[in-house]
Amino acid sequence: PNALQTSHDNEVRAGPATTSRDNSTARGTMADWSSVQPRVETQAASFADEHADGRGILVAILDTGVDPGAAGLQVTTDGQHKIVNIIDCTGSGDVDTSTVVEATTADDGTKTITGLTGRTISLNPAWVNPENKWRVGVKRGYELYPNPLVNRMKKERKKVWDAKQHEIEVALKKAEADAKDSKAAAGVTKDLKQRLDLLASSGKEYDDPGPVFDCILWNDGAKWCVCVCVNDDELVCVEGASTHTPVDLTEAPFLTEYLVDRQYASFGEDENLNYSVSVHSDGDVLSICADAGAHGTHVAGIVAAHHPDNPSHNGVAPGAQILSLKIGDSRLGSMESGVGLTRALVEAVKHGADLINMSYGEAVCIMNSGRFKELADEVVHKHGIIFVASAGNNGPALSTVGAPGGSSTALISVAAMVLPSMMTTQYSVVQNSPLSSPLQHTDGLTYTWSSVGPSTDGERGVSLMAPGGAISPVPNWTLNKGQLMNGTSMSSPNACGTIALLLSKLKAEKLAYTVPRVRRAVENACKYVDAIHPLSQGSGLIQVADAYEHFLKHTAEAFQDVRFDVEVPSAFAGPRGRGVYLRQAKETNSVTSHSVTITPGFHEDTPNKIKADFQVPLRLVSSAPEWVTCPSKLLLMHGARGFTIVIDPTNLAPSTCTCETVTAYLDAEGSDPTDNSDPLFIVPVNVVKPAAPPSPTITTAVPELRPGATHRQFITPPPGTTWVEFTIRDLRTPVPVEEKDEDGTADANALAAKVKALAAEVDRLGAAGPYADLSGGSGDVAGQLVVLHCLQLLPNTPYRDQELQQYLRVRPGSTHKLQMALEPALTLEVTMAQFWSTQGNASVEMTVDFRGVTPYPTTLSLVGNHSPVLPVTLHATLRDEEVKPSASLSRWWRQLAPNADANAIKPLGARDVLPWNEKQCYELVLEYTYECEDKGEEITVRAPLLQGILYESPYEAQLTMIYDGKKKLLGVTDSWPDAVKLPNKGAHTVRIQVRHDSLDQLTRLAKMPIWIDRAAKGGSVSVPVFTNKPDAAAAKGGGLHRFLPHGSACGMAVGEPAYDKLPKGCKQGDVLVGSVTYGKNDRPKGWRVEYVVPCAPPADPKPATPAAEAKAEGEEKTEMMKLDEAARDLRVKALATLSAGGTAKDADWAELHAMLSKDWPDHLPLAKAKLARMDREVTRKDSLAEVVAAADAIIDLVDTPELAAFFGLKAVPLDDPDPAAAKLRKEKDELKEALVDALARKARAMADMEASSSQAKDGAEEAKDGAEAPPPPPADGSATFDTSLYRLQQWEDGLKTPSNAPKYGRLVVENLTRKAQIGALLDYVTKALNENPKLDAALDTELRAVKVKVLGELGWAHIAENEKTWDIINKPKAFALF
Repeated sequence: PNALQTSHDNEVRAGPATTSRDNSTARGTMADWSSVQPRVETQAASFADEHADGRGILVAILDTGVDPGAAGLQVTTDGQHKIVNIIDCTGSGDVDTSTVVEATTADDGTKTITGLTGRTISLNPAWVNPENKWRVGVKRGYELYPNPLVNRMKKERKKVWDAKQHEIEVALKKAEADAKDSKAAAGVTKDLKQRLDLLASSGKEYDDPGPVFDCILWNDGAKWCVCVCVNDDELVCVEGASTHTPVDLTEAPFLTEYLVDRQYASFGEDENLNYSVSVHSDGDVLSICADAGAHGTHVAGIVAAHHPDNPSHNGVAPGAQILSLKIGDSRLGSMESGVGLTRALVEAVKHGADLINMSYGEAVCIMNSGRFKELADEVVHKHGIIFVASAGNNGPALSTVGAPGGSSTALISVAAMVLPSMMTTQYSVVQNSPLSSPLQHTDGLTYTWSSVGPSTDGERGVSLMAPGGAISPVPNWTLNKGQLMNGTSMSSPNACGTIALLLSKLKAEKLAYTVPRVRRAVENACKYVDAIHPLSQGSGLIQVADAYEHFLKHTAEAFQDVRFDVEVPSAFAGPRGRGVYLRQAKETNSVTSHSVTITPGFHEDTPNKIKADFQVPLRLVSSAPEWVTCPSKLLLMHGARGFTIVIDPTNLAPSTCTCETVTAYLDAEGSDPTDNSDPLFIVPVNVVKPAAPPSPTITTAVPELRPGATHRQFITPPPGTTWVEFTIRDLRTPVPVEEKDEDGTADANALAAKVKALAAEVDRLGAAGPYADLSGGSGDVAGQLVVLHCLQLLPNTPYRDQELQQYLRVRPGSTHKLQMALEPALTLEVTMAQFWSTQGNASVEMTVDFRGVTPYPTTLSLVGNHSPVLPVTLHATLRDEEVKPSASLSRWWRQLAPNADANAIKPLGARDVLPWNEKQCYELVLEYTYECEDKGEEITVRAPLLQGILYESPYEAQLTMIYDGKKKLLGVTDSWPDAVKLPNKGAHTVRIQVRHDSLDQLTRLAKMPIWIDRAAKGGSVSVPVFTNKPDAAAAKGGGLHRFLPHGSACGMAVGEPAYDKLPKGCKQGDVLVGSVTYGKNDRPKGWRVEYVVPCAPPADPKPATPAAEAKAEGEEKTEMMKLDEAARDLRVKALATLSAGGTAKDADWAELHAMLSKDWPDHLPLAKAKLARMDREVTRKDSLAEVVAAADAIIDLVDTPELAAFFGLKAVPLDDPDPAAAKLRKEKDELKEALVDALARKARAMADMEASSSQAKDGAEEAKDGAEAPPPPPADGSATFDTSLYRLQQWEDGLKTPSNAPKYGRLVVENLTRKAQIGALLDYVTKALNENPKLDAALDTELRAVKVKVLGELGWAHIAENEKTWDIINKPKAFALF
């Protein structure tokens, strides 16, 4: 889901707007440009000039974050800081700074520390740190940058990379040519060729890691100080080794928390991304706050931008201050997270915000529910913060408002309106066009995509309208000063800024106010626009001056401070509905009564006496007394009161939507009984009356559509409907070909080219034009942009799960076909609308074709070996249907239980304490282990209890992180999980954090299983279909293809797939999921089918084979001998345990080894244990001679001629049916393995001994003509590294194979280094690292160091830098912070 409420054109980018001005309507330069930030029509411009400009008001912006360096966001009109504080509420900018180091002081007084990247950092001597305790952390830049900036930086950095690659390539090609000309040795030319191949490979595999920043945090005794090391960090060659240059901070400044000194910094001139910092958890967490997108800055600019030199571009309330609360998580691509939402509400209360603007939202399955709604109620009702939110950008169909704007009564939900002045200034719409134009809507209109009410629980959904477009400031990293964006994301801050003006005036006049009083004044004072549908505009266009007058008019009425909660239970919405919403045929074809409960809402600190004295006489008025009847009087007191509404929609026209109200007015003594201007509350009454189609196929001519026009139909799908097909035909006649030449042949090609060019121009310029008229004035041939929006409302289901929304470019004579799955009997809305800015008229005909083959059961659940055959009945209720079933399983699900030792519940920190009740929030962290079987596998983590819900979730937050075996973070998901790619095989860790302030709520999830969802390996698995169950049992025939007459039914059977066709690696209990279709043409996506994998069938028995006839005489061992050998083997195993215990167990090991050696001096496993002991990494450097001796002891125990003779014969397979032969092969393999291991360890020890005694000779001098074969052993038998390696190669063919690097990697590196075969060395190390992702940590570190060193020697510093940066990223010290 798209978290940001922006238009379907996304965020429209534009330069300075231009307009074709009509002098007769021009109002001067200032007026002409004032609608860049629309303020005139809402009375905001004049109110700010004459009354109050927002000063004294703090507006919390819950969004992607606000750039403190953006234009217009530095100061208020009275010189105060515009942005009070900047807080990353998501945790995406958190850095673990729990590691504490102390600085060392050099002789010259320079203080240095080592950062977590390994860089040496020289500190500024002016920095004050009394305790010399420096907290260090590391953060990857691309984790902080917004996605568009990451994309830009990658392109720019790639250009630099390519230039360096080209420079090196030219040098290598020149060297290669010179080598050929000089007839250099073959080894030289081969090495150059390898270098060129590696260079080309590095270019193809280039993956930019971006910068990685060392972070330093310390306390100077009074405040926290922060330095993020953003200095350019380049790799240089120092004496043949590559290393990062030290970071010099000796003259660097530091940052304090933004709240302290209002400081911010930039990541560099290239990025131009500003950031600020804050510190949490007593210094263990540093938060770096950079915005996750341009959206939040744009929104803040609409609310309160102040441009002293260009006041026409001011925001609505330029005197107001901003509190930036980032809820768009950078890890989720700026999607809001539960953590961000909860913390943002907490911070809004802590900072004393007057208003909240939130231009985010989602479709929800249950309105007016969930943990976020509960917290928002606290913020609004207890702390008196007015909460304004976007209604959503998911129109034009009904009931497309989302959460939180349209789902919570505590919030003001704002729809988006476009005014004529905006059309001219922002969108440059053509004036005086001969085509119909949006400018003909003189009072304005709502954007086509603006969400429409009512909420699914009957509430209006839209509270009011505000201008929904603006050219407003954007962050510096966009390289733009301002940008045009449109959406309810823009209408919400416009309304919020307008309310800020009102509050500013009230504060200036010292007029006390409450949320209910202000909200009632604002909504009752809105300007109703007759041409706009009531469900699209709510109360109408916000008017601040009128709201102020309304406030003054009712100042003396104490009950204005009381809210009135409306509850209307219904079958669809449940007991907590907020209005009447009738939508289905049965409920609109009969008279119904509805119980309404009105509950006065008081602030919790209201004295009981005021509650006891509360009594308000009300007059109830129905807006449609002919069919909506209600009581005329209601005396409301502190307790809840109820009454009944009776609704008779039987005479309403079919296929219509009607919205009426029952409104409550004050009926006090002396009040005017005819005054219906100031309602205290309303009960919405919404009735959608569907039409019953006369046949499965209906065709309607949509009335001529003009810009912004909407045509709705409401239809009850006939019984048996499972899907529907829409055919849209443009009724305009295509442009005829004009005859031009004498012989009557028309120049069809030329005209067709013109029409094609015009179509391309339409796609380029958009629907607004202007376009040339190719028809000679006879008609409009330009394509019209229209939208088809169809949906059904299902219980406990967000509207997006049962909708079709498609934008179409219709041209004369064009046809479009679309399909949608349906649920039978539930009302289907079919809405066709012309996009608001499209000039000209669209005339279309729409055919709605209901189709259906109804299966029973609808979901096929096959349990292997339990229900291997499932009968299915198919019904053709609507028409004759062609039945041709097909089923397949495409997804593979595996369930994981949480690790037993990793499901702790613990309290969070100070920023997770709810201020309204001082309750501490807790976290439950669940950990799971998943074994990835295929490199590059993509998995989706499914937690069904938590996912698919956000605002309606009972939990405050949940977040999922996926790691590889080295704790590298591979992906982050939340309520709507995306697939995460696992680059390598092996164990992966899934960590899920769930948060709540209730321990009980978290405890019940402590054993929650999850599912790993991935594509079925090897492609989809076919599910067999049979005519009937006996055929399935006999596996007879297969398949079904027949015609099913209208009104009839037929049977079929679905069998389980063959076990050998299942994905390799399937385990018992895995579930394969897919779809089945029954008709030749069937519903989109078909019907769900799932198969539970059974236990594996028993393997076929192996054929009996003759065993050895008899054992050699005397070979049989006595029982005592067997006991002695068993005891010996147990003690040898104990040697390995003691050796692993470190040097503390050395004495015990020596004692046990001496005892065993006395009785078993020639026992090979004992000799292997000694060699392994001597060759331990921690002590081997001091025991090289002993390593060689221990290796020689094993070599001497092996009869190498006999072993060579054995393996020179045709090898006997291990699964040879002859037990004696198999046993012999196993013994010889063990003997060879011991010999090879001893030779390898000896060779390594010899290399180290030669290096330590300076006996090693330069490999380049020893190598002759680049020959790769090692020299034969010397005649005197003395051992060297080369001779040891030679003997090893006699027994191990795969010595240089990169996959064998865990065994021989160090030897191959040593050998190639001695020979100075740099290209071959780099090639080997690169492949070894790529092919062995689970290398031993020490060896992995060594090979990477070798690679970086070689790259430095080659002068390929840019590749070495890339390697070292990825090495930092790929090996974090710990799991990332949630």
